[in-house]
Amino acid sequence: MLIAVFGGVHNAIPFAALLLAVVLFVFLMRRFGLLAAIVVSVAGEIIEFIPTTLNLGAWYAPSSTFVLTVTILLAVYGFLVSGRRAPQSPVGSSL
Repeated sequence: MLIAVFGGVHNAIPFAALLLAVVLFVFLMRRFGLLAAIVVSVAGEIIEFIPTTLNLGAWYAPSSTFVLTVTILLAVYGFLVSGRRAPQSPVGSSL
């Protein structure tokens, strides 16, 4: 049915990938909130549109290494900060 609607296998595969991405994005929004969804979107756009390579001989390797390093460090920082708990005050104490 899906193949007949979208005109062949070549259109069905990207549609399935897009559908999976939308479902994951909605899950992220519902589970973690708007800020997490925005961060994932921005990080994805940065990784997608800035030329990245693991070949250190390429002419754009320094900028690629910088972008990948900053993205990974920000992800680690966000993970560490989100895992912290706020200090709890004793019950019944006055401010």
